[in-house]
This record gives sequence, structure tokens and C-alpha cells, in this order.
Amino acid sequence: MNGKNPDIVPYDDRCWSCRKREATKLCDFINGTVWNSKDFQTRQNTCDLPICEKCAVNIAEEFDFCPKCAEKARKKLGVSAK
Repeated sequence: MNGKNPDIVPYDDRCWSCRKREATKLCDFINGTVWNSKDFQTRQNTCDLPICEKCAVNIAEEFDFCPKCAEKARKKLGVSAK
């Protein structure tokens, strides 16, 4: 066991939202697009905050948003939280 406690999550691996559990996902909320001068293509820029399974807000079984971006999406769509 090399002297480390398996219940302690290293700081850099923690969820951005709860700061307790291990982050296993990245936020998929699209913040905008980025134009690349190398190949003249535009790409979607996503939030990418690290989040854990419990804090992630799953959208359409395919996308996971951090709580902050989920709230932004709700406000844009005019939908209230559950």
C-alpha cells in the first residue's frame, strides 16, 4: 500500500464543483468557436472543467455539464431546475 490512503484524492484530480471526489469527466458545454490559422478551420471550444460523476449534469445521455454551465444552459433555454 506504499503508505498512501486510497480514500484521499490528490488535489489536481478532484472535481471542480465539490472538491472532494475524483474528477472522471470534463464539462462539454460549448463556450464558442475558435478559428485556427494553421488549417483555416473553426473548432468548438468547450468548458472542460473536471467534474465527478455525482456533480455532472447529464444532458441527452451524451453530454455532461458542470453545475455552473448547466445553470447557464437552463437560463438560455428558459428551463427551471428540477
